[in-house]
Amino acid sequence: MTGIDGDVDLNYMYTDLLKDKVKTTDELAQEVLSGFWGNGIERKVRLTAAGYDYYEVQHRVNELLGIKDDILSLAYQVLRGDWGNGIERKQRLTAAGYDYTAVQKKVNEILGIR
Repeated sequence: MTGIDGDVDLNYMYTDLLKDKVKTTDELAQEVLSGFWGNGIERKVRLTAAGYDYYEVQHRVNELLGIKDDILSLAYQVLRGDWGNGIERKQRLTAAGYDYTAVQKKVNEILGIR
């Protein structure tokens, strides 16, 4: 006889029951304000590694703190490649609550494109 003697549960499960709960932007922003995600580049790395959109979360943090995002700052982030390219850039900026047209206009001004 092969196998295991006695009653054995032969059901299989191919899923991870311990997956982290996906948090809302507001929950993440509150955690950022509590210091949970660190500061500066550490915050960006940790949020990104956890699968979250750093810019969306940081935008919400800024809103909660009453800080207005500067179009010029966003334009330089775009030029660094932080927001992706093409339609991805438009979607990400819009999803984060930014005026894509205003940001792209500033990018074009910096590059001398009319």
